[in-house]
Amino acid sequence: MSYQIIDWDKHYENNRSRQVERLHWVSVPNRHDGEGYSIIMADSRAAEIFAAWILMIQVASKCHPRGSLVRDDGTPMSLRAISLKTRANLKWFEYAIPKLLEVGWIQPLTEECHLVAPERQATDADMTPPCEERREENGKKEENSLALSGRKNAIPDSVLDAFTGIGRRKTTAWSDKEMIAYRKLKLTEQELIQHLALFAKARTAGWPYHRKDTVTLLNNWQSEVERAEDFIRLNPTASRPASTYVPPRAPEVTWEQHFWDMWDGTKEEGENAIRRRRESFSHFNINIDEQ
Repeated sequence: MSYQIIDWDKHYENNRSRQVERLHWVSVPNRHDGEGYSIIMADSRAAEIFAAWILMIQVASKCHPRGSLVRDDGTPMSLRAISLKTRANLKWFEYAIPKLLEVGWIQPLTEECHLVAPERQATDADMTPPCEERREENGKKEENSLALSGRKNAIPDSVLDAFTGIGRRKTTAWSDKEMIAYRKLKLTEQELIQHLALFAKARTAGWPYHRKDTVTLLNNWQSEVERAEDFIRLNPTASRPASTYVPPRAPEVTWEQHFWDMWDGTKEEGENAIRRRRESFSHFNINIDEQ
């Protein structure tokens, strides 16, 4: 018998993983206050159970459909197969399965969908009610995703213009990730433009911002604002990108003008000092005014 992870889509998928066909990583919740986790940790072999659980999640993330422990041809994956695949002790999995069933983290594969190979997926007539509900739910998510990316007037033109000023090309069709991150900000249009003006100022001062950083900026808005403010504070005189910035040249001052600016004695004493300086340089045939 093989198994599947309960509520896989709810707990182990996110907006990024749903856009990837084959995962090389998996998102795992970091809560430690649930009843199931407490039961597992109270066991004398908690470390083995938890290690087996994480390995099962990693294996299930690469199966089709995700969350189910099946081979590429759709046949159930035995515990021995999982052990060989992960190089882990078979006894870990044999001991962990009853505990994981008890806390409701897994269930037998046959209890929900008839999982078969991709090339021979079941027809609508073969599907059980839970599978129909899941397919309908996934269809709604896909429609929402397409609606997000295809909505032409979702971003105000003034905001797009402001983003253009910090290195992002102007477009009325953002990616799903950008749209989701933009909506999470919950800033008014005016607040957003004011902040973007700050980013534009930092960009002018040489802040290394690129279009690919748009999602990072939106997801980490407050920290990016602080980073831009720090950059402006550390580059107060920059008026163009740092790579081409040239500080203004100081006005030329002759040595004699500089002497009088620094001199604090009488005029007669100053004139005598200048005369002696000129005579000493002329002794070596040096024109002091050309130095």
